[in-house]
Amino acid sequence: TVARLREHHDLMKNVLTGNADDVLKATLAAQTETLLRQVDSGHRIPFDILHNNTPVTCFTTTTDGIVVHINQFVTESLGYEVAALIGSPIIDLYFPADRGLAQENLCAALEDAARLSHWDIRHVKKDGDVTWMRNRARAVHYGAQTLILVTCEDIDETHKVHELLAYQSLHDELTQLDNRKA
Repeated sequence: TVARLREHHDLMKNVLTGNADDVLKATLAAQTETLLRQVDSGHRIPFDILHNNTPVTCFTTTTDGIVVHINQFVTESLGYEVAALIGSPIIDLYFPADRGLAQENLCAALEDAARLSHWDIRHVKKDGDVTWMRNRARAVHYGAQTLILVTCEDIDETHKVHELLAYQSLHDELTQLDNRKA
């Protein structure tokens, strides 16, 4: 099994570096299924089941921000189908006025792979609604390739409560006039 994993690893490197044809990709897919069945038979929970049921949206992007993998939770959190986002820029999922902040944080993750970049930002759902999400990103080096892993957790309700409390702390409840001096 170790030898098969090494062979699989070598095939993966070819696919990730773009040196793979369709036959090689099909071979890789078949080997992946076989290896997953072997792992499954060891009473471990398969990666795809864990990944797709993680209660946060998980993106994997290239260094230029193109989505190459995403978990199924994106359907629940943002309303998109997974296939609709593969190959598209992750930056398009952010509220237009916040895209500079998103780009800044994604670049920061690339600059230092040991650093976990995190920020709260607005995302645009498929239906056009805007929701606040807590994003975390880290660069991962895989051979000669670098990928960015991004998780997005819905904090919309928390953000609304925070804004309400901030407003109430500065305004009189009855008159809505300022009750504090800066």
